Amino acid sequence: WSVKSITFLQIGNLIVRLIVSLQAKHMERTFKYCVLFQAFLFGTVLIWGGYQANINGDVVKDSYATDFGNIIFMAYSIAYFINAYLLFKFNNFGKVSFLPLVALFVILGFVTEIINPLQITKDLFYIIVFYLVSPILFIMQGVVLSMLFSKEIINYFNK
Repeated sequence: WSVKSITFLQIGNLIVRLIVSLQAKHMERTFKYCVLFQAFLFGTVLIWGGYQANINGDVVKDSYATDFGNIIFMAYSIAYFINAYLLFKFNNFGKVSFLPLVALFVILGFVTEIINPLQITKDLFYIIVFYLVSPILFIMQGVVLSMLFSKEIINYFNK
C-alpha cells in the first residue's frame, strides 16, 4: 500500500497543478469540494469495512479480545471527519493535522493487518472499494494536501 499511496499522492499533486492553472479564481470552492469528496470516499471505505466485519462476523468472533484495531480505527475515523470539517472551515489546526492523519492512515493499515488480519469477502462491493474508491481516496488526499500548500489556499487559512 505505501508505494501505491505515494504514487497516488503524486498523481494528486499533478491534478492540483492543473486545477490551479485552470481555476485560480475558484480555488476556495474547489478546495471545499475536494475536502467533501475525500471525506465521502473515506466514509465509503468505512461502510465497506463495517460490511466486511458484519459479513464475516462468525469467522472473527474469537479475535475480538485482541482486536484493538477497530477501536483505534474508530478514533481515527472520528479525527479524520473532524479534520475534514476543520479544513472545510479553513481552520489552521485542520491544515497542520492533515498530513499526519494521512500518514497515520497508511501506518494503521499496515499495523492492524499484521496484528489481526481482516477476513475479506471478495464480492462486487470489494471490487468497487478496493479498485476504484480506495485509489481515488489516495488521489484526493494528494489533491487536498497539495492544495493546502498552494498560495491561493494558504491565504484563506491566514484570514
